[in-house]
This record gives sequence, structure tokens and C-alpha cells, in this order.
Amino acid sequence: MNNIVKNTLILTVITLVSGLLLGAVYQVTKDPIEARAEQTKQEAYSAVLSEAKSFEELSLPEGTGDEMNTVTALIKGTRDDGSDAGYVVLVTSHMGYGGDISMAVGVDEEGTVKGLEILDLSETPGLGMRSTEEEFRSRFVGLDSSAFTVNPGENAYTSEVDAISGATITTKAVMGAVYTAIAQVEG
Repeated sequence: MNNIVKNTLILTVITLVSGLLLGAVYQVTKDPIEARAEQTKQEAYSAVLSEAKSFEELSLPEGTGDEMNTVTALIKGTRDDGSDAGYVVLVTSHMGYGGDISMAVGVDEEGTVKGLEILDLSETPGLGMRSTEEEFRSRFVGLDSSAFTVNPGENAYTSEVDAISGATITTKAVMGAVYTAIAQVEG
């Protein structure tokens, strides 16, 4: 019986010390991780809307987007002279082959795509992951809503953008998200 109490006390002390150490590490790393995440977002904003020098997040109506794509943020970009540069739309497509695809889409006030950055995806390496490459993302620059055909009954978007060979589902998911971003700005 004495051995059981001794082992229980030892395990309790080890668990308590481990918990305290994990809590301390969390507190030390929390702020740098949040700062890096904010810096990454700002870099993505600047990449997709290069004319903007400052960004301001606008409020969104609840449930913005559709069943295939969700707009998570709308950010207004402003030039140095105070004029509007357009918008950065953070949108998540739920139609990716490997799951959700989150991206930042820069759209000017006329509804033309200025840039596209993929923020998060879990697509097939060598196929759907090629959507992060500049060669693919640049295919969307200069497009407006007239470049897309929406087939809501089929949950599909088509466009004049060439699909990635072997990754049609990923391409269509990105197309749908870009169209949703444009529609958000044209609103």
C-alpha cells in the first residue's frame, strides 16, 4: 500500500511540473506567434493589393458567401494619398480535394482581380499543391466577374482559366473562391 501512495505522489509531482512548464512555454511563445501571424497576413495583403499602403478591416454581414465558399474578412486598402486602392477578400473554399482552401484575393473597385495568395490548403503534393505556384495564381490577375460562369445547381464554377492538369477539383475550388471574392466587392 505504501508503494502505491509513493508512486502516486511521484506521478502527481511530475504531472504538475510538466503542466507548469507547458504553461510557461505557452506564455513565452504566445505573443511572438501572434505577431508572426499578423505579419504574414499583412504580407499577403500587400502581395495581392500592391498599390495599398494601409489596410482596414471592414465588418461583414453574418453568413457572407455561399455553401461552397465563405468570406471570412473584407479589408479595405488605401494608397499613400488616401485614395482607395481596392479590397483584400479573405475567402475559404470548402470544395478542395483535400479540404478547405483559404486564400487572400485582391480586387480593385471595378471588380478586377489584382492578386491571389493561397494562405492554407491540404491538397495532393505535385498536383493540387501547384495552386500555390505563381504560374497558376497569376492566371487570375486581370479577371472580373464576366470571366466566370456560375452553375449553382452543379456546385461548380467555370472560367477561362486553364486548370492544373490532374487537379481539376482544386482549380474549380480556387475559381469559386475568386468569383465569391469578386462578388463580395461588387456586392
